[in-house]
Amino acid sequence: MVRVPLPRSRRDPAADSGLKQLRIGDVLQSVVRHVEDADPSRPARRLFAVTLALLGFGLVLQASHAATTLGPGQFRVDLLWEVAFRSVALGVLLVAAMVGPARLRPLLPLVICGAIALLVCVWVPGLEAPYNGAHRWVHLGFSLQPSELARVALILWIADRTAKMGDKGRTYGRPVFKTLALVTLFAGLIGRQPDLGGALVLLICAFATMWEGGVDIKRAGAPFLLLVATVFGFVAAVRPYVRSRLGMWFGDVQNDQVAASIEALSNAGPVGTGLGLGVLRNQGFHYNDSDFVFALVAEEFGWFGMALVLLLLLAFLAFALQLVASIRDRFCATAAFGLCISVLFQALVHVQVVAGVAPPKGMTLPFLSDGGTSLIVSSLAVGLAIGAGRRHRTE
Repeated sequence: MVRVPLPRSRRDPAADSGLKQLRIGDVLQSVVRHVEDADPSRPARRLFAVTLALLGFGLVLQASHAATTLGPGQFRVDLLWEVAFRSVALGVLLVAAMVGPARLRPLLPLVICGAIALLVCVWVPGLEAPYNGAHRWVHLGFSLQPSELARVALILWIADRTAKMGDKGRTYGRPVFKTLALVTLFAGLIGRQPDLGGALVLLICAFATMWEGGVDIKRAGAPFLLLVATVFGFVAAVRPYVRSRLGMWFGDVQNDQVAASIEALSNAGPVGTGLGLGVLRNQGFHYNDSDFVFALVAEEFGWFGMALVLLLLLAFLAFALQLVASIRDRFCATAAFGLCISVLFQALVHVQVVAGVAPPKGMTLPFLSDGGTSLIVSSLAVGLAIGAGRRHRTE
């Protein structure tokens, strides 16, 4: 285990040794030290600007898609809903930025219990909203996907636990095992829906947050990761739909959506066909506005559009890391890291699926795709991360 002295400003009050495990946050901090800002509100504002750009581009895509695939009357209704959802998402982002993770910290036990209750409600008659054989939604007067909210809640909980551990229990011990138990519970409930892809994304985000929080994943998490790999292998062997998805990935099973999206990327050209002129959308390509929206960008905006989206995501990553490196409070820095990584990893999975380098998984591209819960929760995650920097501006 590598240990380095931490700056006094980043030391945990519970620490008693002056030496800390080298955390991913410290590594990233050394990488971005030349751009580290004494005022974390500055990278927070830049992160907000990038998010606004993604939201705006997403609105253009969704409005154009609706205009060319729906009738005039239905288009107006759909456009109003899209504007309403994005307005709500922006409002959630602003409110979350004002609140920040620190103010939510005393409420985390209630937040976790609420997340577990929602994950159970996908099976409750009258609340469940099954679709295509999966129970991933609840109906509360509106449709809600609890796994999205559960990921945010779990990241905040892990940030709180790791901040309270200090130097003790970061490898083995009750705090680490309790955290792993909660991660297992959340992943199990999501996998049971069934949504193995969502469970895997949650696990990766959870372990990334634990790593940033200082937990020695190599020693404390290795047995757990082995267990997870065994369970996933068993499920893949007994679940036909999982074998089918893996077969699509390896090329043993043909999938028209994946094949069409790969063709859209490969034939994109410098500037594409132009907004609204894509062949896929006009041929009724399913989920072109949600799970395969990056294919829509490629076909109609070409290499320029793909580069623009990827550059915005890279800018999001750069400003997020700068924000994390600038926050001096361990809990807020860890929470901001986990929340931003959860949004970026979802985007990474989406692009990989569209490009055919990951097994097909119904996952939206944050801020660009159509979809209520994903849009709102992504805005919530970014807003809380921005709030972590905003709060510490005056501290």
